[in-house]
This record gives sequence, C-alpha cells and structure tokens, in this order.
Amino acid sequence: MESVTLGQIATILAFIVGFVGSIEYLTIRLKNSLKSEIKGVINNEIEPIKEEIKELKNSTRDIGISDCKNFLVNCYAKIESGKKLDETEKERCSECYDLYTIKYKQNSYIHSKHEKLVKEGKL
Repeated sequence: MESVTLGQIATILAFIVGFVGSIEYLTIRLKNSLKSEIKGVINNEIEPIKEEIKELKNSTRDIGISDCKNFLVNCYAKIESGKKLDETEKERCSECYDLYTIKYKQNSYIHSKHEKLVKEGKL
C-alpha cells in the first residue's frame, strides 16, 4: 500500500466513475431506442385495426358478407319458386349485390346466379 499514491487512487476512481457513467448513458439510450422501436411496431400493427374500427363505426348501415349472401340466396330462391319480388326487394337485392361484389370483392355462384336472373329479366 505504500507505493500507491493519492494520484493513482484518484485516477482509478475517475476511471470507475467514467465507466459507470458511460454504462448508464448507453443503457438509457438503448432503452429509449427500444421503446421508440417497439412503439413504432405496435403503431404499425394497431393502425389498420383502428381504421377498420373507424370504418365500422361510420358504416353501421352496411351488412356483412354472410348477411349479403343469405339475403341474395333467399331472393334467388323466391324468384326460382315462381314468386315475384316487389320493387323494394329488387332494390335491396341490387344494393346487397353491389355491396357483395364491389365492397367485399366476392365473385362466386352468387355472381353467376345474379347475372343469369338479370338476363332472364327476373331481377
């Protein structure tokens, strides 16, 4: 212990303080960058969900794909059984068909059945 001077002790303490300070600084920077990265990822994942919720709130009058299919199939069955649709039913059928094909971008047996009935003049 005789050969250790006060200057050497001060140098060692300064090194330790500087080392601990730099580790603390790096930890804080890493933590902040990870926070911002995680927030960015979460926002990218949540944003489409928010838009979908907003769209659902704004379009409470719209019906779902299953509802469209069910209504259209019922209308087609009614027509094929020989019954006629009144003007309101025809209008609603047309609205559902547009919603089904344009908004939901569906193209199935509904599409071919609808086109067939339009050509036959039943719709």
